[in-house]
Amino acid sequence: MMIELGTIKEELKEMKLDRTEKYNGLFEFHDTFIPTISITYSGKMKGDKKNESGGVYYHRNNSWSITMRMKKKIKNIYIGTDKVLKERLNEIYETDKFSKLKSQYVEEKKQIQSVVKKLVEGNIIKELTQIVKDGKSVDEFLSRKGIKGLDYVKIR
Repeated sequence: MMIELGTIKEELKEMKLDRTEKYNGLFEFHDTFIPTISITYSGKMKGDKKNESGGVYYHRNNSWSITMRMKKKIKNIYIGTDKVLKERLNEIYETDKFSKLKSQYVEEKKQIQSVVKKLVEGNIIKELTQIVKDGKSVDEFLSRKGIKGLDYVKIR
């Protein structure tokens, strides 16, 4: 009976080591191939401008972008202005509700972010999958310049 228990404990130890090794491999796979995507809005006041009458005014940088982390690299992709993004969303969903949302308000901004993330995430992952299927490296995507973020705001 003692020999069987010792054998079982040894087998269990080997299984746990194997499990840990596979988990670490899965974690490495996730870090290498699964992107973390977030949608960000920049509505901060920018610089001061002088108008024709000599008065000073500020303007907002109302723009959206995609921040993607993959393979320990960060890729920022500009989507476009607040107005352009909302027009695209209205067009996709055949509504005018997005134009009525104020991106400066946290809850309304979160609604837009959620919708955009669902659209963008699927399209980027689809493109990355195709790159890998074609035998290329995802580094090609990460180093590519001039990617238009608005191209990913579409239904797959």
